[in-house]
Amino acid sequence: MRQYCRITDETLSSTQPQKEQHHEPVEDTDCDARSDDYISDEEKKAEKPLSQETIMRFERPKPDGEFITVQLDNNPTKVVKIGANLPPLIQESLVRCLKANADVFATSPEKMLGIDPEVACHRLNVNPNMKFIAQRRRRQSPEKAEAARTIVEGLVQA
Repeated sequence: MRQYCRITDETLSSTQPQKEQHHEPVEDTDCDARSDDYISDEEKKAEKPLSQETIMRFERPKPDGEFITVQLDNNPTKVVKIGANLPPLIQESLVRCLKANADVFATSPEKMLGIDPEVACHRLNVNPNMKFIAQRRRRQSPEKAEAARTIVEGLVQA
């Protein structure tokens, strides 16, 4: 899937996902995993399985073609990729525009202040008909656990 970005001298605007309609309040017991709503194996098998189309509706976009890496400023970690098959005139103007607006790009979560969490969303592309399997817990050394904790706290505060 090819995506395009139109850059003008006007202010950039973004679209936000529509908020959900107002629904009836959910009781706390509805969310309890230990509820009494037991479903037998026979009932589970009798349920109509979801179609493959429904299961795989969250496909990731696939890049098409080759890319060129463009460094935005003196910082080697601040790079973007553009299409290699763009016409040379468009490619040059795009690189100029990207370098002129290099301060707009955030390279760390600390620089992404003010972004609504509903804009950034994450969905797992998993089959909902599969049985849940608990992963074995892996313990980390105290040093690694503390380092991970400080990183997470920094991300939460950002």
